[in-house]
Amino acid sequence: MAVHNPPRRTLARCYNDRGASQEWSVEFQGTLDLYRHYSFNKDTFRPGDEITLIGNPARNGDPDLSARIVIFSDGKEVDVRNIPD
Repeated sequence: MAVHNPPRRTLARCYNDRGASQEWSVEFQGTLDLYRHYSFNKDTFRPGDEITLIGNPARNGDPDLSARIVIFSDGKEVDVRNIPD
């Protein structure tokens, strides 16, 4: 993944069931919210990390995703659209 300005938008190389890859633009909540509520920082996603992103794809079919859930390779699941209690 590569982080671009604005920092809440990220590019991710994604793979389908057949192993074909495609670059997706992934939008998250604001940077401050991600840090404050989930402790996300510039080191949360490193190049080569395998994660699962669940969210709402663009209606026009473009490879854009509004992220809702991030599942890390260790199984930790974070719902980035709901502020934790």
